Amino acid sequence: MDKNTKAAIYFTARRRDVGVAYLLALTVFLGLFGAHRFYLGRNGTAIIMLILSLIGTGFLFAGFMVLGLTVLGLTALGLTAFGIEGSDQAASESTAPESIVPGPALSDSMAVDPVNFGLVVIAVMIICLITTTVWLVIDMFLIPGMVRACNRALMQEAQGGITL
Repeated sequence: MDKNTKAAIYFTARRRDVGVAYLLALTVFLGLFGAHRFYLGRNGTAIIMLILSLIGTGFLFAGFMVLGLTVLGLTALGLTAFGIEGSDQAASESTAPESIVPGPALSDSMAVDPVNFGLVVIAVMIICLITTTVWLVIDMFLIPGMVRACNRALMQEAQGGITL
């Protein structure tokens, strides 16, 4: 087998396809997690995209859990949360929050409002997911060029003295 045939076999086996890249990008979870970038050998930006998506989805669950637990806790104490009234029986039987939570009492300046904390967590999640979504939309226009660049690099690698 001559050198050109070996290079052609090497390139054919490793070349990237635009259709596969689009398929990976358009699959909701794979696209947001940067699978198309991993496929095209752009691992650095794929890892950044993956981290942003993981932070976004992690904060999605954490934010809604904090808000949900806050509403449940406040209604159990007979307080109002987001317009949800607590029971009168729970209000008459409730104790001060400091006696429920073990440990040193927090001053007012150190206390964290769980509702605001939950909203901040959700805001971080929205920023991360919007960033990756916009990045993904931009990538839809860049995928053909990324595939050409990847295949050009593979061809140069194949012609550069590969031994099979």
